[in-house]
This record gives sequence, structure tokens and C-alpha cells, in this order.
Amino acid sequence: MGGCDEVGRGALAGPVTVGVAVMTLDTAAPPSGLRDSKLLSPTARHRLIEPIRRWIGAWAVASSSPAEIDEFGLTVALRTAAHRALAD
Repeated sequence: MGGCDEVGRGALAGPVTVGVAVMTLDTAAPPSGLRDSKLLSPTARHRLIEPIRRWIGAWAVASSSPAEIDEFGLTVALRTAAHRALAD
């Protein structure tokens, strides 16, 4: 099982980035306090980094450049970034 999320969709310039996290059948319950990152303070997000890394089986992050967004469009650029993350 896995999940992915993107950042950068609303930016005027810059890359779009997609993160992927994979959980295995052995994955335990999520770390306490884990929820939508927009609802967490920067300190709380930082505190969750290591517990999340220990919790998930694998993870990867990949991006599409502003030039790729301009050439192919936002949807294709996001899909490309997601494929890159999944390939990692």
C-alpha cells in the first residue's frame, strides 16, 4: 500500500514535487500526531520526520522542472514527477 502527495501546484514559478510513501503488511499504526501537514506547526512537522521514516517501508521524492511545466502542462508535469518518485 502506498500514498503520494504533491507540493508546488499553486506556485507562480518553480518546480512541482511529488512524494511517495510505501507501507508494507508489517507496517504498524502511524506515529502519534500524524495528520495533514497543513494542520501541523513547523515544529510538530519536524518532530515527525524520524518517526515517519521508521514507520514507512520506503519513500522517495521527485520533481518536474518549471521548463517541463511550461512545455507539457501542470497535469503532465505532476504525473511525470510521480512516476519518477515511484521509479525510485
